Amino acid sequence: MNVLYIEDNPANGRLLSKYFALKSEAWRLVLADSAESGLAQAAREPPDLILMDLNLPGKSGIEAFHELRASAGTAAIPIVAISADARPEHVASMLALGFAAYVTKPVDFDELEALLQRYAR
Repeated sequence: MNVLYIEDNPANGRLLSKYFALKSEAWRLVLADSAESGLAQAAREPPDLILMDLNLPGKSGIEAFHELRASAGTAAIPIVAISADARPEHVASMLALGFAAYVTKPVDFDELEALLQRYAR
């Protein structure tokens, strides 16, 4: 399973990279440090799942979400919102917008594992 993680915080990227390194070689994580580089990566090599930080510098994760949905090559990819904002109304609004799921930071790895298994081929 190929997962694209769009995250500007290097520590968060390293944490998930270490998590994926412990998984089977069938699981691959690609990091993008901005919405722009994530959009380019998704267009170049569409992943099976996208983990999207919502608070990115420049273009936000929500703006990137809309661009991914508007492109035929990426419109069907499940996108999971990741944010430290755990307010129930914010989570509900992101799910209503169309995100496949919402993960709060710090990431609960049991929750992440269940989510990844749900989208594994």
